[in-house]
Amino acid sequence: MTPQDKLYWFKLFMAFVAALITIYFNLVDWMGLLFGFAFLFITHYIAKFLLKVSPSDFDNNEVKMFISGSFTYYIAFLLFWIILYNLLFL
Repeated sequence: MTPQDKLYWFKLFMAFVAALITIYFNLVDWMGLLFGFAFLFITHYIAKFLLKVSPSDFDNNEVKMFISGSFTYYIAFLLFWIILYNLLFL
């Protein structure tokens, strides 16, 4: 698996984790959205150290590394958050 693939799947998994944390602490409205966005930054730094993914895998571009999988992360976070919220609270 390439470093780009590892980063993509890791961000997808972390989107699920972020949704679980958001539901557990009952963060709703803007707090939940802001937490999800902040968790994306945390996920980026965790990926750098845990997966040993470096900007050199992304043409020595830190921004390209951050953007890779970020849109998927946020859409997945919203999807998981909505589904979990509806399953647990409605």
